Amino acid sequence: MTKDSGRSALDVAALGVMALTVGSLPVGNVSVGPLQLIQVMTALAVLTTLTVSVIQLRLPLLPWPVGLPLGAMGVSAALATSGTPVPDVSLRINAAFAVGALLVAAMWIVVDRASHLMLLARVLVVAGAVVGVMSATSVDELTTAAGGAIVRGRAVGVFAQPNELGVFTAMLLPVAIALALARSGRQRLVASLGAASLASALVLTLSRGAWFGAAVGVLVLLMQLPDRRRTAGTLAAGLAAMGAAAWLVAPPALATVVDQRISSISSGPSENPYDERSEIYAEASRQFTDAPLTGHGPGAFTKTAHRLTQDGYDLDIVHAHSLPLVVITEYGLIGALCGIALALGLVHLLYRAWWQRRDHVTGVEREVAIVAAGLFAGLVAVLAHGMVDYPLRNPVAGTTAWLLLALAVASVRCARRTSATPAREDDA
Repeated sequence: MTKDSGRSALDVAALGVMALTVGSLPVGNVSVGPLQLIQVMTALAVLTTLTVSVIQLRLPLLPWPVGLPLGAMGVSAALATSGTPVPDVSLRINAAFAVGALLVAAMWIVVDRASHLMLLARVLVVAGAVVGVMSATSVDELTTAAGGAIVRGRAVGVFAQPNELGVFTAMLLPVAIALALARSGRQRLVASLGAASLASALVLTLSRGAWFGAAVGVLVLLMQLPDRRRTAGTLAAGLAAMGAAAWLVAPPALATVVDQRISSISSGPSENPYDERSEIYAEASRQFTDAPLTGHGPGAFTKTAHRLTQDGYDLDIVHAHSLPLVVITEYGLIGALCGIALALGLVHLLYRAWWQRRDHVTGVEREVAIVAAGLFAGLVAVLAHGMVDYPLRNPVAGTTAWLLLALAVASVRCARRTSATPAREDDA
């Protein structure tokens, strides 16, 4: 075996482990000792990729607009953890962050051409579709209260609660639609069926925040692809027809519950006597005032909270019910600025790689650009859902978000490799 063929075999092995990790999402909640399977698989993918890279003496570094903010976020997490009242919880969350950040670096190494990215995108959509099909069996008898503000029996799938399934389907739906727009023939059909499965599961979660996030994500996707809107319209018509057919055979109770759930969006918190968000948001404001720079540490919101309100009401607090509030209470302004820098860095990279070259990208490169748009739209869906909830502490949902970020960043390397001269490809 020659040196080049050995390199190729190692690269294939690293890509294969990464694909297995993505494909394990439907069973990622299975416990493996103190961890879940998706956490073990992600760590294995990172270790395999970094080992292969070291053996080959080839370690391409992340571009600074993403790598620098990720490193700063690690420093911010360390500062926040130094004074946390829950060091064991904070260390566990920090470990998950470290693995996620290394996953971004590993994806940058292993995905160095368009075919690799398209393969992992397809595996991601198929895995999401499988979760969608599995979710249909988790729906129990639906009952409502407080005018549809409270619903029992919602779909949870492989997750612990409906909002976790909601954010999972919301972030993957734009990716599935983008893949359907990028490909043709049988591959478009498979991606379309994946989108239909994800959309069905999204409806069954009855998660209003996830519905909002998915709507924003799909809108952002279409804004990035003005030349694909006609194809998107045809795809939307097909999905709508499938949805209408499913609606006709759905139990009448489901239509009633969905109608109540939609109506409850405009009813306000006063209609739900169990809604504690206003009190929780006030508690988040108090915590931020107490530690504005570094926060109270990852996972410390519950421990630090004043559970009794001024009215003597005992809050049942799990988290701050908002992504921005979680960040500023647990990581402070330093962590928030690092997160904003990461978002701006990603936008900068995608703009330079794809958006400003939109009229000059063709062929396979155009397909990758469309998928990159879907990955970015999926991350926007997470942020939109995060305005009203924070379901990302679930390992499967959290890892999926990291995968979207990692693949979006890796798409930039694919663009650089395509436009680089052969002599510079390894340095991309």
